[in-house]
Order: sequence, then structure tokens, then C-alpha cells
Amino acid sequence: MAATPPRGAVLVVRIWREPGVAGFRGRISYRVDATETAETEVVVHSADQLYAAVQEWLDAFVTAKPPTAQ
Repeated sequence: MAATPPRGAVLVVRIWREPGVAGFRGRISYRVDATETAETEVVVHSADQLYAAVQEWLDAFVTAKPPTAQ
């Protein structure tokens, strides 16, 4: 039986504060499969939105079909 190759994912969170704006602004870029070139980007304005986007990414990674051995 061949070993299944390891699988990785990528998530980058950028947040910043703007003068005169309460809270923060943020952009999340992620790939459910690190070998893919397409990225998903999400703009967030609250901690709840940030948490939801990270949860969505993690759920997609965990439930994605693993790669097959070559």
C-alpha cells in the first residue's frame, strides 16, 4: 500500500487600524490546498467575521478529499 502524501493549507490574516474608524479592517487570504494557485480573499471588519472566515477555511481543509498517492 502506497503512503498518502502529506497535505497542507495556507491562511494569511492581515489586520490594521485606520484613523477615525472604530475597530479594525482586515483581509484574509487562504488556500485549502497549498499546492493550488487560486486563493480566496475575505475582507473583515469585526472579530466575529474574522473567526467565521477562519472556521470556514479550517472546515474546508478538514473535509476536503485527501490527495491520492502517486
